[in-house]
Amino acid sequence: MNKDEKAKRVKELVRQFQKSPNNMVFTDYKGLTVKEISGLRETLNEKGILYKVIKNRLACLALKESGLKGLDQFFTGPTAIAFAQNDPTVPAKALSKCSKEYDCLNIKGGFIDELVFSAEQIREIALIPSRDQLLMQLIGQLQAPIGNFVYCIRSILARFVYVIHAVIDNRTNSKIEEVDNGNKS
Repeated sequence: MNKDEKAKRVKELVRQFQKSPNNMVFTDYKGLTVKEISGLRETLNEKGILYKVIKNRLACLALKESGLKGLDQFFTGPTAIAFAQNDPTVPAKALSKCSKEYDCLNIKGGFIDELVFSAEQIREIALIPSRDQLLMQLIGQLQAPIGNFVYCIRSILARFVYVIHAVIDNRTNSKIEEVDNGNKS
């Protein structure tokens, strides 16, 4: 690779670091075959995750240019980065699942919301429900009291209606009895 190609790749990396600076997971892919890496890329791509194998030297240059600090530690040995645009749990979950499928795939760490995470912390993040699941749980929790209130009011009104019907039925029955009793006399 000549100097121009390296400069072009560094600029691409800087753009990628700036595009998704708060959602990256670093992996060691040593031991994976080209076919396995391609399968891994397809799996991650389906979930909206870009998985790039990066030369360490170029990555460190791109990190300096983009102003991201504390990530140099991840660029030892073969390194690939999973970039995601949205939910930070998605790449962590996907790579944790894939690391069970591919024994050679090891998570090195991650960078989420300007914080550096260790491999163990990324595995813990993978256990957190996704943003959508958390929002659904929150909505359910917020709706429960309202639903219970509506149920209570509805049951009180239903009981009131039953009492009114019972009173009407009693009056009707007593009038019928009076009419029946009046005719027999």
